[in-house]
Amino acid sequence: MARIRKVTCPVLILISVLVATNQYACGQEVESSSYSNYFRPMNQNMVIKVDLNNQIDGFKVSANDDLSYKIKPNARWATRISLNYHFLSLSYSYISPLFNSNKDDDLKGKTKYFNLSPRFQFNKIIQEIGYSRTKGYYLDNPKPFDPSWTEGDPYPQFPELVTHHYYGRTSYKWNPNFSTKAFLDQTEKQLRTTGSFIGTFSYELYQNDDRTKLTETNSSQKASNIELMAGGGYYQTFVLHRDFSLTCGAGAAGGVIHQKLYTRYIDVKYKTIQNLPILRGEVLGALGYNSPKFFAGTRVQFTGETYNQSKNSGGVINQNHFYVSFYLGFRLKAPKPVRKLNDEIEHILN
Repeated sequence: MARIRKVTCPVLILISVLVATNQYACGQEVESSSYSNYFRPMNQNMVIKVDLNNQIDGFKVSANDDLSYKIKPNARWATRISLNYHFLSLSYSYISPLFNSNKDDDLKGKTKYFNLSPRFQFNKIIQEIGYSRTKGYYLDNPKPFDPSWTEGDPYPQFPELVTHHYYGRTSYKWNPNFSTKAFLDQTEKQLRTTGSFIGTFSYELYQNDDRTKLTETNSSQKASNIELMAGGGYYQTFVLHRDFSLTCGAGAAGGVIHQKLYTRYIDVKYKTIQNLPILRGEVLGALGYNSPKFFAGTRVQFTGETYNQSKNSGGVINQNHFYVSFYLGFRLKAPKPVRKLNDEIEHILN
């Protein structure tokens, strides 16, 4: 199965550990009170947020300048449900049949996806960890590889291709006047225009595993990438009106991928290990409405990364994504057990 061998591409990641000592967290809380003229806490209530987005990644594998495989999941939209309260945000993403038609499953196969992610936000430190799993992909551009293929024919499908993504990001915000809670979780409200440089260290484990049953005439691959990257960017929120704001920013990062690639035949397995440099960049913009009881907004983000498929080949992995999301949410009174638990945690931190 030469096609599968080319298609199965690795990329990224390993789990993370929450960074915030009790002493530092205490200092953060004291410091934040002196900057209330730039933002206002809105964490008296619990935030319930629903987000519709297209952050279900496919990938592109380029063998040379004229030949590339575009591998995609058969789902355009993911639904994310978040519960945000004080410094903690918990989110769960899945493919909702409400926004994804399954009429083309016969042509492109079926995709299953979910994502779990908690995020911790202190005044200057943001810590995120998460896990996602995607199963079922198809080849979006079959014509160059099968000239007889015509529109309406089934696409080449990889129903046993599974992606596991474990990730963590630790970020430091230089300007405490800039509220990332207002931008990301809506538990604060930015009152005055300001911005900040934000440095980020990310660590990810990304695994692709083609679980196709082996025969005498095919092969499969399993790829595991550990990615370590450091970088930063500048982000600014413009307060347009009392309840409206626009946030824009751009950033870049560089690092290394530790790649393990297993090529499996029915009677033998080959293993290659290499370390490859990687570059990534992003540009984003978000427009939001934020009132005491209700909020809504939209966000667009372009990210791109590139690295060589191997040291000894001209193949290049390019992953470029244009993300769009639409969100809305409400603020409701937090249940008493939640308030009590939060008070106990903040008491320990302070």
